[in-house]
Amino acid sequence: MTAKIRSALDRILFDRIAGSSNNPAFKPIVLFDTSTIIELEGDQGSNAPGFLAVLHGKGFGIHFPELVLREIALHNENYKRSGRPEIREATTEMIGNVNNHFGVSYHKDGDGSFVNGCGSRFVNDKYVCTCTAPYCMGGLRYLVNGAIHEFSLEQGGESAIGIISRTDKQLVEAAYLVGVKQYEIGLSRPIRVISLDNHVLGPIKHIANKKPVFHEKLDVNAIHGGR
Repeated sequence: MTAKIRSALDRILFDRIAGSSNNPAFKPIVLFDTSTIIELEGDQGSNAPGFLAVLHGKGFGIHFPELVLREIALHNENYKRSGRPEIREATTEMIGNVNNHFGVSYHKDGDGSFVNGCGSRFVNDKYVCTCTAPYCMGGLRYLVNGAIHEFSLEQGGESAIGIISRTDKQLVEAAYLVGVKQYEIGLSRPIRVISLDNHVLGPIKHIANKKPVFHEKLDVNAIHGGR
């Protein structure tokens, strides 16, 4: 199979990703959610495995968090579209080929949580963490929960912390954790999350606009995964 851009959606997404970095020397690391992969699979003329291969071949990083991988496998095994799996076997195989962990590890059992996360937690709605690491997992989770809460209130609704799925929350957290891992080894690659869901896009853009201390040295942002 020749890896190439085949559809209008492929081209739109590629241009959005490629154009999202201010420094051409640092091509973004891209994280996809399940809805974007389904969109690529169902779009007329699109070739999801080829699109992923093009990104990988042109030097873009690709990372799929553990819970997104599980969700993709579920859609491959249990969901049909026009008589075929909603996410095809060729796509899951390509995801396995191009997925790079970038130093982020996940527990393969239980809830797929990050390995070596600190023991931070919320107690009576107050954040408790005794970790002294400058970029601790607890601090990252606190940042993400705060952004989800503030964004949902700004949209005129109730806090979405209890509504957003664990998979989507892990996707948002993983974007910052990948960024931290890059920063720790002296790299400044942009991190871009591709999603169709506003509850994923919104909190990331909310953090990017506010630029809190945690995010000051990280270039993390979100891109809509549809037309």
